[in-house]
Amino acid sequence: MASICILPFTRRRFLGAAAAWPLGLLAGCGRHEQTVGPVYQTAPGDGSGAASYRLAVHPLHNPTKLLQRYGELADYLSARLETAHIGIEASNDYAHFEDKVVGRAPHLLLPNPYQALRALDHGYRVIAEAGDSADFRGLFIARRDRVPATPAELRGQVLCYPAPTALAAAMLPQLWLAQQGLDVRAETQSVYVGSQESAILSAHRGECALGVTWPLPWRAFQRTHPTEAAELVVVWETDPLINNAVMARDDLSPVFVASVRKVLLDMATQDAGRALLEHLEIARFNPADGARYRDAMERFLDDYRAKVGDLP
Repeated sequence: MASICILPFTRRRFLGAAAAWPLGLLAGCGRHEQTVGPVYQTAPGDGSGAASYRLAVHPLHNPTKLLQRYGELADYLSARLETAHIGIEASNDYAHFEDKVVGRAPHLLLPNPYQALRALDHGYRVIAEAGDSADFRGLFIARRDRVPATPAELRGQVLCYPAPTALAAAMLPQLWLAQQGLDVRAETQSVYVGSQESAILSAHRGECALGVTWPLPWRAFQRTHPTEAAELVVVWETDPLINNAVMARDDLSPVFVASVRKVLLDMATQDAGRALLEHLEIARFNPADGARYRDAMERFLDDYRAKVGDLP
């Protein structure tokens, strides 16, 4: 059964929307060209004269929730950088975020590792890892009343993922299934529903055999949807890889970039920083560089190509 891609067409209003453009459509499973959509960002600077920088975060949550959570990180950074104001920019979907990277629009990025590898080729460099690598793994979520006993039972079934390039919540799980003997693209139907929460809810509604996500949104879902979460169970999980990156554009001042990196790495040593990390569900920001991401990702992508097929 051939895989398909689906984008949700629900219309939403979000706080902090800076502009609204017509949404591009995704045809088949390929990337659509010139993806456009709403730009979600925090309010501009406070008029203090501080230089403004934009930190674009890939779709860890829906834009409203992402702005609420990571807006606090922006405020934390801005307060400690003194001469810089950091604003958070969210995207309506993964492809929209990735188009921003290609266009080098944001100054700072928080991408997943696959997006980080691509960003390295567009003039961004890694300055930190956002969280511990052990927490970056895929989770297969099923209703408690329809748990598959083995991966072989998924043949002919629908699986819901956030997006083709969601590394922990699509690519890692697809490789894991291939390692269990499934031809993911020929024997299962992949539906891409646009967000982590949508993938989990699709499993709960019985729209797919499994919803695929990763630990951070699953923990958030258990808090915000306790009734639905009680009717779901994690069936399998993948091995970990490497966690999300923090990246800076290569034309930024080295002094500014070093200051951002220091504030991030020092967060776990400060009371306010630890409280914010707990709210973001990030254990800590760890030292990292592009070489570490290239090494981890190139080995993973070699396996993916060999066992799953062409890269999304």
